[in-house]
Amino acid sequence: MNMVLPKNCEMITKEEEYSIVGGSCNIPVTKSYLSKSYCLQRADELLKSGQVKGMTKQEVAEELYAHAVVHYGGRMARLITGKSFNSILSHTEDGIDLDDGGDTASRKSTYAKIWKWL
Repeated sequence: MNMVLPKNCEMITKEEEYSIVGGSCNIPVTKSYLSKSYCLQRADELLKSGQVKGMTKQEVAEELYAHAVVHYGGRMARLITGKSFNSILSHTEDGIDLDDGGDTASRKSTYAKIWKWL
């Protein structure tokens, strides 16, 4: 079934959408994010600057770290993340998208496992 929009419906830009529902930022993946202490420092900066909202410092740091570990090819990351590995990897090629409010519960759980075990 295809959804048909009314003729008077207008498309909005991503920026307009963010002003309505929140936003996100895209951060290039770097080897610096393989350091947990650096991830915590960067998370603090992102939250204080308002670039990321609705997440804890720990959640932001875990997401940065997990993306870097997966991106730079940790074998252990593949074992820990299982099916999530390719999905996370595909989201690192154009940077790390930190959405306001965080990622899905399943991905947050995966990020936390990578943080804890690697």
